[in-house]
Amino acid sequence: MTIISFKKIDIKKIKKGVEFLTQRAFFAFFLLFFLGVIFGGILFLKYFILIQKAPLRIEKEPLKLERRIYDQVLKIWGERELKFEEAGNEALPNFFQGH
Repeated sequence: MTIISFKKIDIKKIKKGVEFLTQRAFFAFFLLFFLGVIFGGILFLKYFILIQKAPLRIEKEPLKLERRIYDQVLKIWGERELKFEEAGNEALPNFFQGH
């Protein structure tokens, strides 16, 4: 196991680094801006333009609804609705009042 020792921090090196970044901040901003525009253009092309050109698949048979699954979903929704209505009627203790 090694012990990390912190040497004396050289303020001059930090100052030079900050000056370097601030002198080139304008160009760095434009570089990042154009990279963002290019990336956004690629996403726009992929998810908007190319999707419109894709052929549409038309199913020969319409979708069929299975009655058994539909009844199960209705039953679950009914149970949830009953639980929701019962929750509003339940009297909860007030923990903020002293006994």
